[in-house]
Amino acid sequence: MWRIRIHSSDGSPSPSDRTEFVLGGYFGFGNAGDEMISRAVRGDAPGRAWRTLGVDAPRWNPFSLARLFRRSAALVYGGGELFQTRTSFRSILYYAVLPFLARACGARFIAYGMGLDPDLSGPALSLAVRTLDRAERVWFRDEASLELYRRAGGRAAASVSPDPVWAWAPPEPAASSTALRRILWIPRRPVRRERLEALASRAGGAPGFLLLHPSEDEREFGGLPGLEDRRAPEELPALIGSYDAVVSMRYHGLVLGALAGRPVVALAAHGKVAGLAGELECPVLGLDASAAQVSAALAAASDRRGRIAARVAELHAAARRGLDELRGTLEGT
Repeated sequence: MWRIRIHSSDGSPSPSDRTEFVLGGYFGFGNAGDEMISRAVRGDAPGRAWRTLGVDAPRWNPFSLARLFRRSAALVYGGGELFQTRTSFRSILYYAVLPFLARACGARFIAYGMGLDPDLSGPALSLAVRTLDRAERVWFRDEASLELYRRAGGRAAASVSPDPVWAWAPPEPAASSTALRRILWIPRRPVRRERLEALASRAGGAPGFLLLHPSEDEREFGGLPGLEDRRAPEELPALIGSYDAVVSMRYHGLVLGALAGRPVVALAAHGKVAGLAGELECPVLGLDASAAQVSAALAAASDRRGRIAARVAELHAAARRGLDELRGTLEGT
């Protein structure tokens, strides 16, 4: 349980009396994986103890951010590849400036569950590393990110803790089916709907589809037959566990499928998805796969389920330990 000190000062509180933590990251955009990260990081803290940028706290106004940081104990980066340039270079600049402002206002800076893209350009990687060097403590979500950070000269105290979504409680085990007739497909743009439907048809049965980031993907996939309705994050593990297997283009689709004990296949995997597929040793399927290749991938995923389950148990326990370490750091222990 978080231990929060309450104060009644009219001015800026001293660091030991600040009552709020600020959570920064890609939150408030309807991405289910990121919302699950937010809930895992915030834990069971009282609602007043956390403010999330872009949800219940300002994201862009520097004066409002300064006021927020002056009464906050810490800015916590809550996981994922925040340091990326795929959308624009402004994104990486934003996440580089925030810790500078927070520390100038007397707040601590801590980064949890971070991923570093190995394809970052030299200047972008250098900026990410210099930003993370400002952190009191950094947890990376995988060994590759930690190694890249150290190779690039990173100096902050750092270790590895799996993605916070691994800490979610697995759903009650569903009855297993050897037929693998109900396949859940988790797509993302820029794959076209026609290619996805053609691929799903090669698996046979009655496919289902789930969008983990509807605001980004529903324009392309919104009319799919078998599309699952939007679900609250806490409902997703049970929904995914009701299918016989999961084929996902999204990182957290693989995480949730594995947590639910389903055979998992990565689709058109690259970057962080390819890395996770390699860690789980799950099959990877190409978008032009034949019916025979689809069938072989699903069969291989089913055969590897026992080995994946053992790895999932390790990741779940490690993620819980990491979150406990984060809580201890925030409490000053």
